[in-house]
Amino acid sequence: MFSDFEVEQDSGHCPHCGLTPQGTQANYTPYIRNARVEELLSTNRPLLAAEEVTFRDQLARSSERLSIIENQMRHLHAQLALAEKQKQEVLVMNQDFKSLTSPIRRLPDDSLREILLASCRSWADDNSLVFSINMRGKPWLLSQVCSRWRNVALSFQKIWACFRIDMQQIPHTRIAQQRASFALGQQIRRAGRHQLTISICDPDDGRLGSSYDLILPLLLSTCSQWRYLELKCHTRALVHFAPIRSYLESLETIHLSIRTGTRGEQEITPSNIFEFAPKLRRISLGSGRKDIVRSFTIPWPQITEYKEGGKRRGSHHLEVLRRATAITDVRINSTLLPEAEGGPPHTLGGQTIRVPTLRNLRARLKLNDSHFQAMFDKLELPGLRVLSTALPPKADPFISLINRSECHLTTLLITANTPEICTELLRLCKVTPHLRVLCIASDGEESGPIPISDFLVELLHPADGDDFILPTLVCLNLMQLNWNPRDTVVLQLMESRAGGWVEGDDENNDSSVTREGVAQLKKILLPHSFEVAYKEKLDELRSLGLKIITQR
Repeated sequence: MFSDFEVEQDSGHCPHCGLTPQGTQANYTPYIRNARVEELLSTNRPLLAAEEVTFRDQLARSSERLSIIENQMRHLHAQLALAEKQKQEVLVMNQDFKSLTSPIRRLPDDSLREILLASCRSWADDNSLVFSINMRGKPWLLSQVCSRWRNVALSFQKIWACFRIDMQQIPHTRIAQQRASFALGQQIRRAGRHQLTISICDPDDGRLGSSYDLILPLLLSTCSQWRYLELKCHTRALVHFAPIRSYLESLETIHLSIRTGTRGEQEITPSNIFEFAPKLRRISLGSGRKDIVRSFTIPWPQITEYKEGGKRRGSHHLEVLRRATAITDVRINSTLLPEAEGGPPHTLGGQTIRVPTLRNLRARLKLNDSHFQAMFDKLELPGLRVLSTALPPKADPFISLINRSECHLTTLLITANTPEICTELLRLCKVTPHLRVLCIASDGEESGPIPISDFLVELLHPADGDDFILPTLVCLNLMQLNWNPRDTVVLQLMESRAGGWVEGDDENNDSSVTREGVAQLKKILLPHSFEVAYKEKLDELRSLGLKIITQR
């Protein structure tokens, strides 16, 4: 039913659309059935005469009211559509003004170049990056954002100076090779005179196709700008690089993965492409041809870094060290087991090789004792400071190397692949009294728990009559070691060397020496389980100045 008040308010509506004039609002009263209506709806009895007149009057008025409400709804729908349109226009306007007021417009060109460079990481740092002359990838897309980005990108030679050319990704059709040649030419032009990083990969067996006719000459024309060269190809392809022999004046680093054919194939003549490379300092070897020394003429006396990632004989590494008289850093990731060749354990003749310049030796070697002994028994490394290797069942090769070389190791990184390491590790540490950094890591989770409690006890309490072991140790890294943290000996070691024994040396202004002449431990890295098990104790040790790291 409509109240009399509501009927009076109806006169205030617009006669065309039914809207209430601005500033007024109709008093809405909801319709609620009364008891008489409920009774009549539940039966089929006829209405009384007075009820008939009243209900028909209400029906006429409700129909009129319904028409008014429908007009209101149509008007509101029109207003809503207009509001939606205005909203979209305002959103577009906001986006425009946000773009116009964006800080990127005020960003100096130098900062923008750093952003472009960060988004175009060199493939030498991330081998997952794709074919560099793909015009739908980086850095090509960066030059298509806007006119300013294009101008900055085209004038920034450094982001164009990395070339990763994979011959397998160039289709054999003439038109595809022409497109690749065009893209390469454009990138060379944009790189200007900047030093270049080059990666050339030819996955086939050396039967060179027409790709070399268009692509390789363009690359070779820039050889005087090459700083880093990665070459993965067959020995047959080396002949195509012969013209660059005397023009590698900027080359500093080479990475070689050279494949050969079958055993019955005729021996390839050694390549002299790198014979005249005055700045060449670093050589990295991947899988492929084993004897790199005889495969290439290389200026070994000027080489300072040598990395090997394939499987080569120990005699090969010794030959490299014999020739590279200025070598400072050697990393050997693996070696070829003599048993795999079907021969007896290795025995090497000749004189001992003395390499006084070698400071860092990182060798991930899984060798039997005889091969290991044969390789290291021929070395004298008086300048050795950093040694990283897997600890064999017997540490004799390293102990004899250290004693023979009279070197002062300061950093020792040991990979433990057997539970019985305490005795050999202790023997090794006794001949390295100048050690400042010791890192012990497990050789993967499959190696199982590595018990080192006995070793830590020796660091804490040496045997009667023995001097303190590792008296100069300031950093101990056990974070990657798989072992049981419930043993509290490591806590005792930290407490004893963290600061409880420290006394100053006024004469030498040295406050890091303990009463017993043992250096103060300054940093220790532990598995995260230690933080969970001994948080309060670790916090107490941290308050003494000991830097404790339990997670990365």
